[in-house]
Amino acid sequence: PTMSLPVSGAELLNALNADSPPGAPTATILVNAVILAGIKQGASDLYLDVVNGKDGKAGLFRIRIDGASDTVTGYDARLHRPMVEEVKRRGSMDVTETRLPQNARIGIMLGPAKEVQLDVVVVPALLGESVSIRIIDPAVATLGYEALGIRGESLARIKQANAAPQGLTVLSGV
Repeated sequence: PTMSLPVSGAELLNALNADSPPGAPTATILVNAVILAGIKQGASDLYLDVVNGKDGKAGLFRIRIDGASDTVTGYDARLHRPMVEEVKRRGSMDVTETRLPQNARIGIMLGPAKEVQLDVVVVPALLGESVSIRIIDPAVATLGYEALGIRGESLARIKQANAAPQGLTVLSGV
C-alpha cells in the first residue's frame, strides 16, 4: 500500500490529518504524526510499545536516529491497541491476529517524485503488541569502499572475498 504525505514547512502540520478524513479516529491521526515525525527527523526506526510504569500501563513512542534510540513521548495505553490496528490496516495485515508476528511493507509518497518505504513488524509482547517501523529511503546514497577510506591491499582483499561463491564479510568499526 502507498499513501501520500507532504513533509515540508506548514504542510507538515496539515499532514497530521492529510491521510485521514475529517473526524478521523485519534489513532489514525497519531499514527500519521508518528510516521511524519520520524521521516522529518531522519529516523531509521520507530517503535510503539506498552510498558509497565509507576502509574500503571503506558504507551511509549521511541525513535532511532544515527544509531541512538531515544524515547520521544509516552501516551495513554488505551490508545495503543487502536494505533497497532491502524498500522496493521495500512500494511494489509490481519488485524485480528495478535499471537503471531506479522510484517508488511508500506510505501509513502513524499511529493510527486519521492517514495519512502516503511518495513513494519508487529510482534506479540507481554502487555500487547509491539510495533517496529524501519524507514527506508532509497535516495540515501550508499557509500563505496573508497569513500569509507578502504584502499590499496585492503580494498583488493575485500573485493576478492566478496567475489567468493560462499563466505561472510563482516565490517565493523569503533
